[in-house]
Amino acid sequence: MSQPASPNLASRQAARPVQKQRLNVYTMMLVISFLALVTACVLLLVELGDYGPYPWWNTQSGRVTTTSQLLDGSSIAPWMRA
Repeated sequence: MSQPASPNLASRQAARPVQKQRLNVYTMMLVISFLALVTACVLLLVELGDYGPYPWWNTQSGRVTTTSQLLDGSSIAPWMRA
């Protein structure tokens, strides 16, 4: 391990305040990407609000009521007949 040239030099280096690094381009890209992700999540939440309340996979209230137009079963395709 190397020793400092003089004790005076070591004390001057230790007494010097450490300057905080400035923001660089990578930090700004990180901030911009975080803001883009937050914006995308908010917009997704707004879009999901158009499809109804929270359990979007629960489709009990959205069932379609239909009536059968095949009364006698004669118009069913031959491969579908049992």
